[in-house]
Amino acid sequence: MAAIAKSTSVCSLKWLTCVLGPGPKGLDINFRLKLAFCQTFAFIWATVPPVIVDPLLFHHVRYGSRKYPMAFYYIISGSIVLLVSTFIAMSKTTRMWAVLIPFVVVLLGALPFFTPELPHGNLVIVGLIWLVIAILTLWAKTYAITVGGKAKFESGEIDNASKIEYVKEMAFFWRTSLIGLAGSFIALTISWLSLTTNLNKETVGGHQDEAFVLDGMHIAGLLLCALILLICPLWEAMKKHRTVAELFFEIKPPTE
Repeated sequence: MAAIAKSTSVCSLKWLTCVLGPGPKGLDINFRLKLAFCQTFAFIWATVPPVIVDPLLFHHVRYGSRKYPMAFYYIISGSIVLLVSTFIAMSKTTRMWAVLIPFVVVLLGALPFFTPELPHGNLVIVGLIWLVIAILTLWAKTYAITVGGKAKFESGEIDNASKIEYVKEMAFFWRTSLIGLAGSFIALTISWLSLTTNLNKETVGGHQDEAFVLDGMHIAGLLLCALILLICPLWEAMKKHRTVAELFFEIKPPTE
């Protein structure tokens, strides 16, 4: 049964690739699916928490308790449109950054459903976070490791000493990028938690129960951010580092 399921999955992916094409810069079908689902999830992360949390904030210093009766209808329809349009955009366009346009358009369309706070803070913050993560992911995925292609790297035009030095530099670059990205996220997380903990108390006029709800929402958001950061830019950077490491085996000893 497992073999049948795997065979069916592979055939489905090949069929999608044939129908939709290779995508910009040869982005594989698995990457396009991953980014489409993550982008849709980011939209849900930006819109659903306000619908749940804002009605519980009776002592919000500016707006009080807020309800968005029409928001869920837009969230459901917007998520479907965003998922499909992102996947099609990644498959049909030759411009890599065009895949972010559906997210921006759908998110901007959600702003009128979350009044009177315009623009709603959660939509703005989550939207900016996702755009940064998506840009890092696309950059890591499409960055060319070998200048001139793998064929030139494997040819005899470049001496082995230069190849080894280049591979060492590229391995150091991607290893440093991984450590820097993870370290920056940890540092920003600590600062963000410290800032929001104090800000949440002021936002609800010092009511601990409502501040606790806001704290929980922000902590959950940071955990989701860490998950998306891991499976998107960090994962692509790790794959690049592994590809660079495998280049060592492509360096053939000089023939006598």
